Amino acid sequence: MSTIRLEPDEFRLLASYIEGLCAIRTTEDKSYLIETRLRPILSRHGIASFHDLYFRAKNQPSSGIKDEIIDAMTTNETLWFRDRHPFTIFEEKLVGQYEEEIAAGKRNHVSVWSAACSMGQEPYSLAMVILEAARRSTTLTPEMFSILATDISESALAVAKSGLYDPIAISRGLPPDFRARYFTSAGRSWSIDDEVKKRVRFMAGNLQNAVPSPGRFDVILCRNVMIYFSDEFKTGLFQRFARALRPKGYLIIGASESLSGYSTEFEMFEHRGGVYYQVR
Repeated sequence: MSTIRLEPDEFRLLASYIEGLCAIRTTEDKSYLIETRLRPILSRHGIASFHDLYFRAKNQPSSGIKDEIIDAMTTNETLWFRDRHPFTIFEEKLVGQYEEEIAAGKRNHVSVWSAACSMGQEPYSLAMVILEAARRSTTLTPEMFSILATDISESALAVAKSGLYDPIAISRGLPPDFRARYFTSAGRSWSIDDEVKKRVRFMAGNLQNAVPSPGRFDVILCRNVMIYFSDEFKTGLFQRFARALRPKGYLIIGASESLSGYSTEFEMFEHRGGVYYQVR
């Protein structure tokens, strides 16, 4: 089974199917990604060819193969406080602004959306930042913030919802004092405390679909996924993000990503080497 090769016509079928599923565009020079990532599915299910895999996924939705393809093609590797800059911006610029507005009676709640949240490290990192800010503040309480976290991968969401992380995952980017404060050892895993867990609501979500509750969010984070999308998809996605944000809401994308050429609906700001955007 390991010697099965992806033929050009099979690549075209699967590349189109995958883009339709999750907006990931794979060019012909990257056909090896489809071959190497999907080949284990052939072995698990005893499927004889990539052609048969395509038709099984399309015609047998209850088989679970479609979800396996999504999991294989989406990158679920992440870490705590990834790139650090977004969390510094959130803590020092945005939370500070919201604290002033709450104290002045201009708002009483802050809504955050972590889009493409993978296994939960990003929204849980945000929740820990909020808890730290609330501990230092005489104005803020954790209940003043809500975090919605979405991802297309059901298996990634299952890990996120469990709040259980193995020693390798827990070691990637998590400061030791945060591990001591917000995690407890659970056998061979680490369990995130309920104080953090209850701050985040996880939900399955495909970025191709309409955003949840347009005009609802004060902050959207969608990082390190734009590289997989076509230019047309990115243009439409940024339009949907602009509609999902409240007036003057903020968008944070990956350090290597840019809105240039895709959207004129945001104004760019910089803080301590990190970039963030405010909807006009």
